[in-house]
Amino acid sequence: MRTKRYAQAIEWLETALEIQPAHPLCAANLAYALVLTDPPRDPARALGYVEQALAAVPNDPTVLEVAYVVYRVNNQPQRAAAIVQRALQVIPQTHPGYQMWQGRQ
Repeated sequence: MRTKRYAQAIEWLETALEIQPAHPLCAANLAYALVLTDPPRDPARALGYVEQALAAVPNDPTVLEVAYVVYRVNNQPQRAAAIVQRALQVIPQTHPGYQMWQGRQ
């Protein structure tokens, strides 16, 4: 999604989830694409996908990052703060993104 072709990414990810509905990273990436469009395409729908991903892989750094962004876009600062606290507990301090999480406290 680095090229910011979110509409195309959304289409592909929806198709991927039709084929494999329980794939947490597809769900997380779809949630991310839904909130990164300008303006956000469907932030409420993104919540459902990020919750699905968190239920499957609650400590995955990528899913935690997406959850943080989705909660922020949906104006849920308490839930975003809880994700930061979880990330700081489960992501090793040697992980490349650990300092980013520290800066979000």
